[in-house]
Amino acid sequence: MKVVVALVAFGLLTGCGKPSAEESFRAGEQAQAQAEQSLGNSPQSVDSLFRTAIGHYEQVVENHPDDPLAENALFRIAELHNNGTRNFHEAIATYRRFFSAYPESPQAPVSLFMIAFLNNNELHDLNAASIAYREFLSRYPNHELASSAKGELDYLGKSPEQIIEQQVALQKEGKGSAASGGKQENQ
Repeated sequence: MKVVVALVAFGLLTGCGKPSAEESFRAGEQAQAQAEQSLGNSPQSVDSLFRTAIGHYEQVVENHPDDPLAENALFRIAELHNNGTRNFHEAIATYRRFFSAYPESPQAPVSLFMIAFLNNNELHDLNAASIAYREFLSRYPNHELASSAKGELDYLGKSPEQIIEQQVALQKEGKGSAASGGKQENQ
């Protein structure tokens, strides 16, 4: 009898150690909301709040990987690394992790796009950005972000001045083609 009581007590103690997916997710949401409300305050305290939110979301992913909340929690971790702590290396790693774990998710294309975007615009790793943009366009040619990915690829590594020059040249070509096209029709 003592053994049964000890096993039941042990089970209760170890089971109580892990909050449910819902509890961890809610705690993450609360910490995230606090961090977002504190954005004007000390950067260290805001960063700490974002890290607390990430920790709660990570508990969902690690302790409850089969729970439907795990997918949302992992995507939020990536977003918080990107927009909250501004740790772009961690954001990219987490977007990759999300893309690998949930390739059929509606957020999978966004994750792949963000990998490319952050490599290009924040880390200035043009090779990694190019690879990710090309993969995005190969996998999701009709996605709403496809035109943005193509534009990013077209201007990859170019200065603002070079981009303007390229746009002006394209506009001139477009007007020249339309003008010559119109002359051909009149002849």
